[in-house]
Amino acid sequence: MEATRRSTVSCTESYDELVALAEGRPVALGEVGVLPTPSILEAQPLRSWYMTWTNFLTEHNTAEDVRALMTSPRVLNRPDP
Repeated sequence: MEATRRSTVSCTESYDELVALAEGRPVALGEVGVLPTPSILEAQPLRSWYMTWTNFLTEHNTAEDVRALMTSPRVLNRPDP
């Protein structure tokens, strides 16, 4: 899965092109299967949000990967009550 993660969401060239195209507007990862890692979000700080489909969350990401992302300081989330 790690090779897929790198090829789908961490491509620096695509990120740089998107940031240039956005001209200061927010950039996002919409409808991705493999979620970005905390290190990808750190390296791509202008990402404003990401979204995955419900079934992709568990089919393309491990529980550990999801937990690491959701507890990252770069991610705002709703903590457990």
